[in-house]
Amino acid sequence: MSRNTKAKKKGDPRKRPEHIPRPKDEWIAELTAQVEAGPFNNFPTKSFNSVKIRNDELQRELYRDVFILGKADDVEEYVQTLPRNGKAIAMGGIWRDRGAALFKEGKLDDAREAWKRSIRYSLSEPEGSPLPHPTAFIRAMEGTSLDQYNDLIACANNIAQSHIKEESHSEVVVYQYDELNVLYLKMMIRWENVFSKLGNTSAAYAAIHEAVNHRASVFRNSDFMKADILGLAAKYVDIRHPDPRNIEAIRLVSSDLQIRGAWKKLRVESTSTTPWTARIGPSTAVYNGSFYVFGGEHYNTSVLTDGWVFNLREMNGWRPVAGPPTGGPPIYHQPLIVHEGRGYLFQGQSNIRVFDFNTETWEELATKLRNGDPWRKFIPKNYLIAFAAHLYKDRIYVFGGREEWGEYGRNVMMSLDLKTLLWDVWSGTPDVKGDVTVPGPRAYACSWIADDKFYVSLGSAKRKDQGPNADYTYLDIWSFDLVSHKWTDEKFSGNGPCYRTQSAYTFNGAWGKAVVFGGYNARMLISDAEAGAMKMGTYFADTFAWCPRNKRWSQVITKGFPTYRSCAEMFTDPSTGKTYLFGGLMSTGYAPSQKPTQFKLFSDIWELVIDTPGSGFKESDFESADPRFSKLGPWVRCYHCGSVGRWLTCTGTCRQTPQAASFCGKECQKLAWPQHKTSCRKV
Repeated sequence: MSRNTKAKKKGDPRKRPEHIPRPKDEWIAELTAQVEAGPFNNFPTKSFNSVKIRNDELQRELYRDVFILGKADDVEEYVQTLPRNGKAIAMGGIWRDRGAALFKEGKLDDAREAWKRSIRYSLSEPEGSPLPHPTAFIRAMEGTSLDQYNDLIACANNIAQSHIKEESHSEVVVYQYDELNVLYLKMMIRWENVFSKLGNTSAAYAAIHEAVNHRASVFRNSDFMKADILGLAAKYVDIRHPDPRNIEAIRLVSSDLQIRGAWKKLRVESTSTTPWTARIGPSTAVYNGSFYVFGGEHYNTSVLTDGWVFNLREMNGWRPVAGPPTGGPPIYHQPLIVHEGRGYLFQGQSNIRVFDFNTETWEELATKLRNGDPWRKFIPKNYLIAFAAHLYKDRIYVFGGREEWGEYGRNVMMSLDLKTLLWDVWSGTPDVKGDVTVPGPRAYACSWIADDKFYVSLGSAKRKDQGPNADYTYLDIWSFDLVSHKWTDEKFSGNGPCYRTQSAYTFNGAWGKAVVFGGYNARMLISDAEAGAMKMGTYFADTFAWCPRNKRWSQVITKGFPTYRSCAEMFTDPSTGKTYLFGGLMSTGYAPSQKPTQFKLFSDIWELVIDTPGSGFKESDFESADPRFSKLGPWVRCYHCGSVGRWLTCTGTCRQTPQAASFCGKECQKLAWPQHKTSCRKV
């Protein structure tokens, strides 16, 4: 049955009285004459909704029926129902198709003129006006349909194609190359709008940042466009991710793209006379309900060789344990892999250190490459940091990392058989080579194992001799099949993190999700709270979950959050299914600080719960959470007026409870006392 027949069924709103159809050419001639004679609003119109043209897709189908398939009896009805926007589409379509016909006839000049007229009609530009430069499309078409925009792109690319036939290469570059950039910019602006509505400000900012840095500079007549895009970017410079001033406005908009959650800070007290030292890059592991920490660095000034353990069940503070023997390489960003009561510490050397969790003692094991190659063939400098490593069926798989600061990074995937102590190299090379079949070289990647696959995401490649802001950060997901030993560049979707590196990550098997928190982007501009100026480098405190079943990201929305940081450790206790966050660092210029140091190191521990089976999430964790007591990174909210800042905490009895009140000044403290005194008896 034809679409026309379907339209005449009883009750169809498109049904109209019988009439004698006029020839198609007559309709087109009359329609064209009316449009060329005056403005579009000279057309008789009626409600667009009255004919149930629900969207641009159906509108386009009607147009094709009329002007391509030649169903003239629909023309009158179609014309009567066209709004101004629809008329622009109709006339733009007529001249676009005329251009295509002329192109087939070899009349290239006439075809170009037809396509230019199509562009003018679509943009409501008067006849005879100069053809809008392709970069004007992004401004003129903002807020209109993607179909209209695609028609404009098609016309400009058709013009470029006609110049290709004549080998007029300069004109090809003007129309085709610019249009690719315009399409990219349009996509970035749409992403910013969507992510902003979802509360994912880091992804929204990254979309505009990408447009500003990589596309806007290539346009010739685009001062207005640069201003528009830079205007969008400017509002994000003062925003943190998430921003404590806006976090209360974040709502569950889409259950497919957001998950409710809550961060809970644990109280950690030391029961040892040995002082605990804050650190970055320690080797960590969870075993039998306890969290172990070894080595690391303290403010880039001292290498630590000690060991500590924290009981996650009893919460009775840190206890010192034996660190690795002195004399070996420094422990720095090297994971400790647990297998059958032992922790394996690989540091890039053929000999690996092993910690026995039961006796709390260390030993060293010698390993070698299975094929007999010298060790330095794959790790020339005999030292490796910031790599990803996981256990799978008696094997430790190691990917990426770098051998020293300033290196690009590596993309080698290798594994150690713990039964034979022999290494196999599966893919990649120690030097940087272009290979699209494997992940790019990187360090500080997020990684996890799920469904017999080793996943790699995010991370960064260092560009030598180009300064601290020269990191190339990734936004991808690769999987290495642990059975076939083949890489796959995964296609993913959803509401996920922006380009970043040094993020904390874990895979929670009870939730069936990978979780990513925080991280750092060296190339995103942010305001410096201390100096009152702008600086490069953005820290994050947002949380995301990735599901391997549907390959979709969701943002975890919470009322409070740990302070912005990178290089933190995230881990899941397999005995309880609980997920925790530990440590990390942040530049003191990113948030107010009372210490004269360049970086702030963290030693805090947080627990994350999300609204998913097996998490222990309660409705009260999110819906009933009192914003007055939520930790907002380095800030708190005034108990009385609700302003956000580094306010002082009440010195009364509430100070030792989760309901510790903070005040922006004495006046707010005094005004709030009648209500606050119910939970605090001392001022």
